[in-house]
Amino acid sequence: MIYRQESLYSYLLRRRLLNAVINEPHSLAGTGVINALTGQFVPIPMADAHIYCGRVQDVTLFKRKYFLTSDHALLAEGLTHSDYFINWTGFDESGLGPASTIVTNNLSLDIGEQPQPVEIAEPVVFIGGDTIVEPNWAHWFFEHLLKLRVLDICGVELNLPVIVSHRLPRRFLEWGDLLIGKPINWRPLDLDQPLQFRDAFVASCPAYRDKARHPHIWKQGFEHLRQHMSALLPEVEPTHCTFFSRQSSKYRRAENERELYEIAMEVLNARLASLGALSVLDQLQSIRETHTAIFFGGADGPMSLFLPPDAKTIEITAPGHGAFYTCLAFLALDNMLYSRVEARAFVGEAQGAHPLNRDYLVDTASFISALSKLADV
Repeated sequence: MIYRQESLYSYLLRRRLLNAVINEPHSLAGTGVINALTGQFVPIPMADAHIYCGRVQDVTLFKRKYFLTSDHALLAEGLTHSDYFINWTGFDESGLGPASTIVTNNLSLDIGEQPQPVEIAEPVVFIGGDTIVEPNWAHWFFEHLLKLRVLDICGVELNLPVIVSHRLPRRFLEWGDLLIGKPINWRPLDLDQPLQFRDAFVASCPAYRDKARHPHIWKQGFEHLRQHMSALLPEVEPTHCTFFSRQSSKYRRAENERELYEIAMEVLNARLASLGALSVLDQLQSIRETHTAIFFGGADGPMSLFLPPDAKTIEITAPGHGAFYTCLAFLALDNMLYSRVEARAFVGEAQGAHPLNRDYLVDTASFISALSKLADV
């Protein structure tokens, strides 16, 4: 069956189901980071995000994250962090090939016949959250969590069932409870099965790249998240260099992480932390106690949003990894201290569809040089 592409915003306007626009997209002034090794300001152009909420009616959840409407539109733009591609198993799994061209040129898609969906007849909230699961939680943080804040601002009653993937761990959901200030009526479901929503409240994605691949981030929303979550804990003096391990991840790990940690201990007296093993409040406390953070480009990086204002960050990334929505986007909002060490080479075969899903080797000389300069700043 042929479906035409349509943005979530266009659909809501067309169907007169738009509740409110919270923020219009516009350029953000002065975003960038200060190179932690040289002190030089590095501009990072970003735009404030288009933030809105509304309702979808008689739509079918497709491939866990898109909607098919009753009049044959495919809604993808506005729902996820990557408006410049669509992807699913069996159709351009990375989203970087033919699908990118299809999206850019707004072409129709033949998605074939679909199985009979499971009907959700009662009014619900749908915020997504099945793109990345434990331990890789970054997408939950920047792609879905703040949708709850948007809906709350719009006056949507969050005592309605909030549909999420049954694969999400309780720790992810606890962030939502703490953000809203009360237990949310979570309803975990298997999103591999198509679901037909008769009436569902939805919100736009708070951090994304548009079709021209320009990054957008909801500045006010992430500032609120930082202030609200930080206020849950007492003030603390940042006294540690913290090395945030990535060994619990499935891929994009440093093969020589242990050696890198030993170097960080020797040069900066670093402590080791594995955020995935901690409760939400312990995660926040670990970040707030950190004056120098060493992250690997991936799931833990968005926690840099909660670092103290004068903290320094070193991020280790895979070769060629843009790693924008890991540390960089959040640190650039407040011109924080940041530098990057890019790995020397990939090791082994790619795991999954994305070419970056491989482990890598970090040049120890480059790492020692970066940490030594950081210690002298």
